[in-house]
Amino acid sequence: MSSAIWTNWIAIRFTTAQSCILPRAIEPRLAPATTVWALAIPNPKSIASCVADLTNLNDLSGYSAILGGSFDPIHLGHLHIARQILELSPISSVIFMPNNKHHFKSNTGRLPFEKRVLLMAKALQEMPNCELWLDDACGTGYTDDLMRGIYAKHPSRRFCFVIGSDIASTLPNWHNYEWLKTNLSFLIIPRPGADLELLGLSELDYCILETEPCPISSTRIRELIRLGESIRGLVSPTIEADIYNYYRELYEAR
Repeated sequence: MSSAIWTNWIAIRFTTAQSCILPRAIEPRLAPATTVWALAIPNPKSIASCVADLTNLNDLSGYSAILGGSFDPIHLGHLHIARQILELSPISSVIFMPNNKHHFKSNTGRLPFEKRVLLMAKALQEMPNCELWLDDACGTGYTDDLMRGIYAKHPSRRFCFVIGSDIASTLPNWHNYEWLKTNLSFLIIPRPGADLELLGLSELDYCILETEPCPISSTRIRELIRLGESIRGLVSPTIEADIYNYYRELYEAR
């Protein structure tokens, strides 16, 4: 069974597969969506071709940076990070990858995945060299499984995974950390209060990108909406009304 959500700017079709709502088609300029989640395990040689020893930002030439997260909702801080990555490094593109399952956050009270995707697709129309991939829509929720599938589908491309320095300290707790530190390159964005020298990153393949801070959070945006206050200046004007209406409906339905 499938249904379609239509707006005046994009159409996304949703289909139920493996107990998961999975977008099947998305506007071509943003990148084709994954229609069926199939975890393919690449051989070690193909993985090695996707990973390089990083010593400075110049080593990231031609890479695509994967910016994952809940995007609940996407806001100007997310877009700011993407712009900074493209402006301050030789990375060729930023891939926004929303997750449908998060092992470190509660899934209750979140905006439904399909609505978060709609908001992201609209916001990213104004972002050159940014793509929206839905590979994390119906997976295990683990980064190592996600990246194995991406490496298998895109053996000729190189990727780095964007994380904040506050998250870097939790990496040893991630699923299959031994695989991650061997097969995944990281682009670390410094966060206030996180001392990079104390993170013990010597065993990781990573680069650090110093960016201008942008203190906007999805948590704050949701709280403002809950209080009936304005979110102007925190989210893209093209989706401000949609965000406000979606979350008000979510809170009023409780």
